[in-house]
Amino acid sequence: RSLAKDLKGGKLHVYSGEDDNFLLDEAVKALGEKAKKVGADVKAEIFPNANHWSIWTPAFTARVQAEIDALVKKAEKGK
Repeated sequence: RSLAKDLKGGKLHVYSGEDDNFLLDEAVKALGEKAKKVGADVKAEIFPNANHWSIWTPAFTARVQAEIDALVKKAEKGK
């Protein structure tokens, strides 16, 4: 519960393909469920028909980069 307040604002994003080669999809699902129980703002997303490597499509890469760019811009405004 103490981490929930530290994770406000969507600071943690975790992604996995549903067919992860290292079974990390189970860990991502568990993290998402536990975070929800304690009210932590965690984005834990599972991508269907993707594995550990195929998750990084050009569209997903662009999406993640856009999210990072938006956070950087927001942080720079706060200075």
